[in-house]
Amino acid sequence: MIDFKEEVLKHKDEMLKDLKDLCLIPSTLDESTAKENQPFGENNRKALDLMLSIGQRDGFVTDDCDGYAGSIDIGEGEECFGILGHLDVVPTEGQEWDYPEYDMTLDGDTLYGRGVADDKGPLIAAYYAAKIVNELDFEKKMKVRIIFGCNEENGSRCMHYYFQHRPYPKMGFTPDADFPVVYGEKGNCHFIIKGKTDDDKVISIHSGRVVNIVPDQAKAVLKGTDYEESYNAFLKENNFKGSLEVVDGNTHLFLKGKSAHASQPQLGNNAASNLCHYIASV
Repeated sequence: MIDFKEEVLKHKDEMLKDLKDLCLIPSTLDESTAKENQPFGENNRKALDLMLSIGQRDGFVTDDCDGYAGSIDIGEGEECFGILGHLDVVPTEGQEWDYPEYDMTLDGDTLYGRGVADDKGPLIAAYYAAKIVNELDFEKKMKVRIIFGCNEENGSRCMHYYFQHRPYPKMGFTPDADFPVVYGEKGNCHFIIKGKTDDDKVISIHSGRVVNIVPDQAKAVLKGTDYEESYNAFLKENNFKGSLEVVDGNTHLFLKGKSAHASQPQLGNNAASNLCHYIASV
């Protein structure tokens, strides 16, 4: 009988090294550096190249789909079992981290760093699982194709493009959810609210950078300077953290919340909506 845990532990150091190298690349969407063969920016291209090089290092067949996504074929067979992950991550700006954001830190039994849970860590784990199974001496019915995109966090344009140019696997799963399996996924709705107001006291409100994360910081600029007492009372009453600054006769309000994935907003505290509640009250 095969002891799979023992087989995995043989590769532990190598696997953690590959994950660390991937996490050191801040592979967020950057359209300012987008061009041919790197449609999602320079760092996503670097992450894609690194993942492809890992497969090449281990002697597997790799495929670069015009910089949108890539794949590594492990094993033999006409049919393939697909494992779909992604290399892009959401930004870390403004968040408070106890460890370096773009790195991989092992503390006890826990890994820290942007991407270790979503989705570089699960992708590397799935890659090594397929690699280990391929090394073991028993019959396999199909090859495994590890497929990795570079735009999951901003709409999955990577996968739309990939499957317009590459065939679908016969079956598969994604290591980008709760273990061991998820049978469905919540839908989402993106909408834009436009309108006018007769009250010109609100100069601006800014909060959030991506649509799938509850914003943990918000800022507003209001005309006038008579907000300090009411804002401090609002912060105290709701046990919020924030600050106020008067600049050139206008009041700058800052509010902190707690980030969370938009699929579970109840785990966060939306700084944007909380600040809007205060503004509405005055």
